[in-house]
Amino acid sequence: MKPECLSPLFGLVLGGGKSRRMGKSKMHICYHEVPQGLYCANLLSEHCQSVFLSIRSDQKEEVAEWKIPCIEDCWDDSGPMGGILSAFRHRNDAAWLAISCDMPFVTSETLKALIRARSISRMVTAYTLKPGFPEPFPTIYEASCGVEMQNCYKSGNYSLTSFIISAGFDPVEVSNPIELVNINTQEEYQAALQRLHKKSSSS
Repeated sequence: MKPECLSPLFGLVLGGGKSRRMGKSKMHICYHEVPQGLYCANLLSEHCQSVFLSIRSDQKEEVAEWKIPCIEDCWDDSGPMGGILSAFRHRNDAAWLAISCDMPFVTSETLKALIRARSISRMVTAYTLKPGFPEPFPTIYEASCGVEMQNCYKSGNYSLTSFIISAGFDPVEVSNPIELVNINTQEEYQAALQRLHKKSSSS
């Protein structure tokens, strides 16, 4: 597919969750020597025309020093879908490569594989760990799916996985399943640090 047929690609770091199980903001946890929200934004900036943080209104001061433009979540109590809908409200002519800030094993290559798989004929490009079951992050949501996602929200269905299945998606096989793992608790955080340290020591 020729690149000029596709919408411009913007990056979105989802960081508006309450992080109740972790006990502190996942955007400010460090896995790679910098806060994870900033790390994700830097990763996206390698591949996207512009990068934004998806945040709640009460998080603005927390991330002000990063100097990254923010999109406040304007869809109440709808989880990550609200963040993506807010991004489409900001730019409905762009495709959004969205990543959650609780995924420390995502690499630049993880994102490249998604971008290479984009197709004008599909609304979503997503990784799958099991056939037919897409992962909501990292995922590319094309401009064409904005209205469909709003309809899904209005029907009371806030599940991104359910939306991706109904919208139709291009499945991408992940080279290493650990890249799609998200970290939600202090125990998982410590285990992730150990794994990353071991990987760094062996490379």
